[in-house]
Amino acid sequence: MLTDQQKSNVEAIMLAVMKKLTYDDEYNFESEGEDEAMFVEYRKQLKLLLDRLAQVSPELLLEAVRRVFNTAIQSWQCTAFMEVEVAIRLLYMLGEALPASHGAHFCGDVAKASALQDMMRTLVTSGVSEYRHASVVLEFFETVMAFLDHRGLRHSSPKVRSRTSYLFSRFVKTLHKHMSAFIEDILSRIQDLLELSPPENGFQALLSNDDQLFIFEAAGVLIVNSEYTAERKQALMKNLLTPLMEKFTILLDKLPMEQDEGRQAALADCLNHAVGFARYSFNERNPKLDCAGIWTLNEDPKLDYAGIWTL
Repeated sequence: MLTDQQKSNVEAIMLAVMKKLTYDDEYNFESEGEDEAMFVEYRKQLKLLLDRLAQVSPELLLEAVRRVFNTAIQSWQCTAFMEVEVAIRLLYMLGEALPASHGAHFCGDVAKASALQDMMRTLVTSGVSEYRHASVVLEFFETVMAFLDHRGLRHSSPKVRSRTSYLFSRFVKTLHKHMSAFIEDILSRIQDLLELSPPENGFQALLSNDDQLFIFEAAGVLIVNSEYTAERKQALMKNLLTPLMEKFTILLDKLPMEQDEGRQAALADCLNHAVGFARYSFNERNPKLDCAGIWTLNEDPKLDYAGIWTL
């Protein structure tokens, strides 16, 4: 148990570390050289110090970050970029520094969960992703895109993965207008999660069929609402759906040759889900998309695309 004096000392150190994390006016974002590389490394060392301070008093760190974060984000329009950027980075660091069972920061301890939920809600709804300095926007999506790593869609818990799939879809549909610069990176990072998993694979896919529907829909929203040319959109959609269609062709060929009724039903179910995935990418909530493009996604003459929609 810390005394009042010890708490005061720890808090002072925390605030000093937060100040040191802040970019200065001399940092060259356009041409990062040796000095900039040294500062990036310095930030890593400061993060380790912040992690140790969290072990001393997680409550003090949570409160200190919350004050800095709220001050900067609630008035981000008239706050210097370096203060906004470090406020968002501190939220990210806080998530890594605070102890949590299986990464479940948003449940469990009520005080901690409530504070983190409030800060994340403020971040997502503040409009700060429209800040004109690239460092702020990058830090915003670095924080929010924890959706895509082991804390979200690749979490060890199926419940977490399922909930994250839904939340990721909602997030994309809400903020897709501000995600243009990150679309191709996001698509590349979710590509392996969208693979069709036929019964003969013998392994359990990370995402359930329902979860994959949310991710396909999110991918479709990103592509359709992007500022890319029609040709580029078609290319991205082709990259997204071609593996699905190729697997569909293989399974469709296997279906009439399968003698076991159970496996036949499993193959038919897998084909049905493939149809659903394609529909969620080309759904009625994506009115800007020329759905005729799907007819040319796969040039295999054996595949009757009309059959996809009537299966």
